[in-house]
Amino acid sequence: MVIVCGADPLIALAQVERLDLLLRLAGGELQISDGVWEEVVRRGVADDIVTAKLLHTLVHARKLRHHRIKLAADDPALALGEEQTLALAVQLNADLVLLDDPVARQAARAIGLKVRGSVSVLLESARHSYISDEQARTLAYRMATRAAAWIDPELVENLQHWP
Repeated sequence: MVIVCGADPLIALAQVERLDLLLRLAGGELQISDGVWEEVVRRGVADDIVTAKLLHTLVHARKLRHHRIKLAADDPALALGEEQTLALAVQLNADLVLLDDPVARQAARAIGLKVRGSVSVLLESARHSYISDEQARTLAYRMATRAAAWIDPELVENLQHWP
């Protein structure tokens, strides 16, 4: 399965120390754009952010591959990393693109991409019994309360009544 990931899901899952779930669902390899690499890893390592160091390690282990992307046109509604994520997903004919930003998710759907977010990684992991339902709820709550990740609070609230 080819999964292209934006910055927010990488950050959110790394912050709750569950990138392993994402890699497991992706079959061991995840695709990111160079813009996401720059935003999440390169700047983060320079700022001594633990999350970035973890992602840097995954790149060297060949579990996280970053691709240079040239954009045909700029979309002022999207950040560079998000634009590149969408372009990469199209280029690789991705099975799934992971984005948490609502505008980026809408743009992905508009061009026919199957899009999910960080919480869906947790739900899918619970469905495959990689984690329990309770762990999925707890991790979603932890992600939603982290400053660096945007997770829809209503979605997290609805998880309290799931499954």
